[in-house]
Amino acid sequence: MFAKGPMPGATPKRDALAILPKGSRCQQVTAMGITGYVVSLPDGRQIASAGNAGQAWSKAHDWALRNGQGRD
Repeated sequence: MFAKGPMPGATPKRDALAILPKGSRCQQVTAMGITGYVVSLPDGRQIASAGNAGQAWSKAHDWALRNGQGRD
């Protein structure tokens, strides 16, 4: 009835890139000795950040859904 864990073929990055504009990317950043990941739109606007890349892409996907983003 309910799947446990991620479904085969589904990844936070793939899901987010399906609805974010082309050129969106995730970068590893370090500030004050703390490393994290930031997802940016092609125009440089940062839309999500997290402690690992998967969480950052997942937050970016949620941001895109909330803001009515579609692919250019």
